[in-house]
Amino acid sequence: MLREYDALKRYRLFAGYTQKSFAAKLDMKLGTYQSKEQGRIGFSDFEKMEVKKIISQYIPDITIDDIFFSPLVQKKYIKEA
Repeated sequence: MLREYDALKRYRLFAGYTQKSFAAKLDMKLGTYQSKEQGRIGFSDFEKMEVKKIISQYIPDITIDDIFFSPLVQKKYIKEA
């Protein structure tokens, strides 16, 4: 089953970051980042933009939707729109 931020974890690992190093890059405590990546706490819009900025160094055409919304959520939204 896909969780909300599974894509974020995959992109973070692809870019070569640990949770600790990614949290530091975002100027965030490790525990806070872990809670956000696991979906217990949401990312602010600013944080989403910062995550995109970091990941786009490795995947230039990445979008916030690619990172933060699973294909299942995107599919449901498109159906309802």
